[in-house]
Amino acid sequence: MNRLAHQSLCAHLSQPFIQTGGKESLSDNLQAYVEALFLSASDRSPDVRKNVCSALVSLLSSNPDVLMPNLSQMVDFMLYATQETDETVALEACEFWLAFGEDLRLKNYLAGYLEKIVPVLLKGMIYSEEDLLILDNDEEDKTVPDREQDIKPRFYGARDARSLDNSSCSSPVHNQSSNSNNPSEAQLNNDGAAAAATEDADEDGEIEEEGESDEDDLYAEWNLRKCSAAALDVIAVNFENALLDYLLPILKEYLFQPKWQHKEAAILALGAIAEGCLNGMEPHLSTLVPLLLECLKDRKALVWSITFWTLGRYSSWIIAPGATSAEHKQTVFLPVMEGLLTCVLDKNKRVQEAGCSAFATLEEEAGKELEPYLLPILNSLVTVFRKYQHKNLLILYDALGTLADLVGASLAKPELLQVLMPSVIERWQKLSDEEQDLILLLECLLSVVVAIGPAFVPYAPAVFERCVRIVANNLEGYALCIKHPGEYEPPDNTFLIVALDLLSGLTQGLGTLAAQFYEANQNQRMGGYANARSGGATIDPQAQGMHAMASPDNNPNNHQALPPFLSLGTCLNIKFPKPSIRQSAFALVGDCAISCYHLLESYLPQFMPQIIRQIDAEAPITLTSVCNNAVWAAGEIAIKAGKSHYTLSPDPFRSRLMKRETDPPPPT
Repeated sequence: MNRLAHQSLCAHLSQPFIQTGGKESLSDNLQAYVEALFLSASDRSPDVRKNVCSALVSLLSSNPDVLMPNLSQMVDFMLYATQETDETVALEACEFWLAFGEDLRLKNYLAGYLEKIVPVLLKGMIYSEEDLLILDNDEEDKTVPDREQDIKPRFYGARDARSLDNSSCSSPVHNQSSNSNNPSEAQLNNDGAAAAATEDADEDGEIEEEGESDEDDLYAEWNLRKCSAAALDVIAVNFENALLDYLLPILKEYLFQPKWQHKEAAILALGAIAEGCLNGMEPHLSTLVPLLLECLKDRKALVWSITFWTLGRYSSWIIAPGATSAEHKQTVFLPVMEGLLTCVLDKNKRVQEAGCSAFATLEEEAGKELEPYLLPILNSLVTVFRKYQHKNLLILYDALGTLADLVGASLAKPELLQVLMPSVIERWQKLSDEEQDLILLLECLLSVVVAIGPAFVPYAPAVFERCVRIVANNLEGYALCIKHPGEYEPPDNTFLIVALDLLSGLTQGLGTLAAQFYEANQNQRMGGYANARSGGATIDPQAQGMHAMASPDNNPNNHQALPPFLSLGTCLNIKFPKPSIRQSAFALVGDCAISCYHLLESYLPQFMPQIIRQIDAEAPITLTSVCNNAVWAAGEIAIKAGKSHYTLSPDPFRSRLMKRETDPPPPT
């Protein structure tokens, strides 16, 4: 092994001892170790310098005291290394500023070097030439189909029990939990700061596919630009307005540089400091926001997209809910909203994505302040239903769902539904029951139906029928997997969960009007179910296991013919392998108890044993939501059972609920 390789390896291998052993294992040699690192800091090998930087970052995190005597020397080295042409070295050095800023114990030490550090971080936020070879695309590409590998997987979470009926014993309202959280929530933190800045922010709950690599994924990775933005964010949070003395003069210079890359980096920096320096920035925002709106007219798509993100970071000031003057609305809020909606209609996909995401952020901050402007908002959003490619359609669904969640019944006006629903229905009809896009569209519809309630009745029959069909088809898929192990792939349970949740939303939103759709579907499917039973087609109860509760004789025959309540009974069964499916099923049972108890009642002899069994104080934390929804459903049934012919013994509930109330929390 040559000398350079030996130095690099030593610096690299020593880091775990620093991080885990700290003072105990290296206490006698730490100073000598630091001196050796400084001797290697000027080595000609980038690999050696990179590992020296990494080792110093580890020391700063675990043993900062040993570095303080040489802090000035180390800061100068790290400032130089952060500006190296070799980005691997520069990135490792930039991690030092992130670690330095995060440690509140070192705040007083860091303060003396801010004047030197801030310009270097700003420089690191400028796009490199290599970045631009990949990302700099100003073409009108709205008609270019997205590649499947460009679409990051999204994961849907089961729905918690909730109710619109204030007279019920429902638990507090919980919003539907979805891991496909919206991409506009680019909250600047250690990992996500610059991800948002490069318009490739990871979404909450998102898991990227292994083995897939493409150009966008490459630049979705951690790099110098992202690390610099994250470090500036952390420093802004810790130093607040004091940082502005060093930052604002440089930002002013960058914003008016002839090179657009400097302007773009300055806009990114303005977004990065929004959380920590908002109070200090407020006097400047009346001038800054119009300047940012002018940037939306820039010829570079990357300038537009980062401007969207930064405007979103200042959305609390842009909206100022409850205290917004007429002048502020006219000069700030409306121009920002109109600017975002204009860019939602852009012909460049990156601009579409950033604009739609930024508008979703604005929605969340504005809430009901958007109600007077719903018609122009919907006109803009539905216009792109036919124009967006796959990836941006997912963001559009989220923006529409968020809007419905926030404005609620205000969306139920006929003139608004006449704009919104035709485009939604057209898209709905184009998608098959197996297309992933359908999941996001169903989730969007869930928000709409809960928001507009009875106004959804004209659209309910088709939605109800399709959800019942999706549930039945997925149960059939599970039954085949159990009956013929290894021969069939299990179905994607997300379709089943979101269909149950939309049925629950329909039942909740329509109230007693939902009964007519259950009754019609129940009668229609009962005939097919009876025919299948008389034909002798059966599934072996031993093989189908989890379906044993699906029918009174424990022997379902044709799941495609199963009426909705029999399918629901299958989903409740404790043997069902997916707790999230049972969680959604219990929420639907509770909603049915409120809205159409007379239809549910005859199935309670099959449902109640499953409900009681899953009220379990000793259940692991992963089953807490299932148990909570079972408790809620039981309470709704108990209220209605007291006024009906069904006799509900309180003893099993009393023993399970008392145990749940008195037992300690389940193990994590």
